[in-house]
Amino acid sequence: MPIGPEAISLRLTANQVTLIWAGLSQVVNSYSVWRNKKEPLYSYSFRLNPPPLGFNQGAYESKSMNAVLSVWKRMRSKTTRGGRFQMGSIEIRAAIFGVRVNSDWERFRRQARLRLEGLKSSSVDIGASPEVQLKKRTAQTISTLERHLKRANYRLLSFVPRGDYDNLTKRWRAHVRWMRLHLAYFPARRPPILAGRKGARQLILNDLITIAERAIVREGYVVPDAAALRKVVRQFLAYSRRGRLPYPLTYMLNKDCLQGASNVIFDFVDQKLNLVEWKQ
Repeated sequence: MPIGPEAISLRLTANQVTLIWAGLSQVVNSYSVWRNKKEPLYSYSFRLNPPPLGFNQGAYESKSMNAVLSVWKRMRSKTTRGGRFQMGSIEIRAAIFGVRVNSDWERFRRQARLRLEGLKSSSVDIGASPEVQLKKRTAQTISTLERHLKRANYRLLSFVPRGDYDNLTKRWRAHVRWMRLHLAYFPARRPPILAGRKGARQLILNDLITIAERAIVREGYVVPDAAALRKVVRQFLAYSRRGRLPYPLTYMLNKDCLQGASNVIFDFVDQKLNLVEWKQ
């Protein structure tokens, strides 16, 4: 989406950019699957669970989706150092949406781990754990973006009539609802969580698939078919366990080595599947 005169200048830290980009990567990943006329993994199953009559499913809007893609592309190169951005009202709303999606995704993963261990969220004392830090960073980032959003709204209203502004925000809210149901719906469509050793291996495989998907999207390639990607990542996991790769599995799952691990698994997947570059 081109930058217009209604855009404002704002500065974001590396941590804030990372939260936005991580959430929007989940959306872009699902969107690439949806564009290939397939059902994304994290979408509401209207076929299995039909909603009641009159249920508001939202509405897809290409301009709003282009705003999401625009923010995601510009954030990708500044996740390590932050920077200054020119963003309009809708783009700032897209950034806020990305932060919320990332928070929901991390909470979903945490609940899956607790289910594997047979624990409840209320029975775990997380204290100063990464979950608490993420919740604090998320709240701070959203607060910062909402302050910038007020400035962007005032500036936009100086260029367009109030009626056009209301129609623009109404279309954006409908598109957000559509994305929530079709691209970023986490509560119902959870990956299978099994008990025992098999369940632990399943959880590791799911984590590696997530790392691979984010790396593919980050490098600007189309995410392949879910079954094909899972087969290749399972092969990668087997090679790592047998010592046929230069990096052990503990390195791949270490959060401090996430960047290096994503590069390794991306190269492996690209070699096996010959990934196709993203074309908007």
